Amino acid sequence: MGQRHQLFQCCVEIIGNAIDALEEVGGGTFSVSVLQEGDELVMEFSDCGPGIRDPRRIFDPFYNHQGGGQGYGTGTECKRTELFQDHQGQISCENRPEGGAVFELRFPVAKQSVPKMAEAARV
Repeated sequence: MGQRHQLFQCCVEIIGNAIDALEEVGGGTFSVSVLQEGDELVMEFSDCGPGIRDPRRIFDPFYNHQGGGQGYGTGTECKRTELFQDHQGQISCENRPEGGAVFELRFPVAKQSVPKMAEAARV
């Protein structure tokens, strides 16, 4: 349960930045995985680009990890901590030892009950 358009925009921005990173090194691989770990949904975006100069600052306002006036970092939606707080989630980023970057988004799995047909008919 969440704001689909906000979460979608965050994913689009991560993917766009991964594409930019891969273009910088002349190509490579990008992967997305989604799995459930216990009561959490885990989305992982990884690439084999040049990595991020300072992953600790990636979520700072106006931080541009691409340098040279290119790009806008991870974008507005992903930097807004309220987005993840509102969804009781977390976002993290790190450089991979073999090169490239990985972003991990974690959200609690929604626990919603489905109304029974008889109850739904009374509404």
